[in-house]
Amino acid sequence: MGWALVACLALGVLGTGGAWLAARPGGDGGIGAAEAKLTPGGIVACAADVAEGTVVRAEPLADGEFRVVLRVERRYRPAGPDSGELAFRGWAAEASYYRPGTRMLAVVPRSADEGVLTFRQDMEPPGELGEDVGPVRDELEYGRKWLARALPEAGGPCPGRG
Repeated sequence: MGWALVACLALGVLGTGGAWLAARPGGDGGIGAAEAKLTPGGIVACAADVAEGTVVRAEPLADGEFRVVLRVERRYRPAGPDSGELAFRGWAAEASYYRPGTRMLAVVPRSADEGVLTFRQDMEPPGELGEDVGPVRDELEYGRKWLARALPEAGGPCPGRG
């Protein structure tokens, strides 16, 4: 039983951490268009939708992939009503990550071949994988602070292919 719990926790951390790492800058020199897109401002500038809300449903599609429907309670980008639904394809190691009723912030890219960046309530913040945004209680609060820092940078065009 102990090993099963450890394995499940490891998968959850790898799923969340892997998605976070995929969205992090990796360059060590000057920032070109591809690397600029991977800054928080670049990620948000290239997003089709950035919204916070509650998971209404999640339908399994393939191994670890889900079609998620979020009831929008706050829309950050594009400007529009703070209501309605947002559907996206997300990946998670465990189906419970997209449990109905869970509050979540989602950054949905324009390009279908890029992953959705999500910040969920009641999950540990990214720790050393993330940027220092100050003290936070969970991943959702971290995501809100991360987004607040990214939005001023995201006012221009999408760097890279978008």
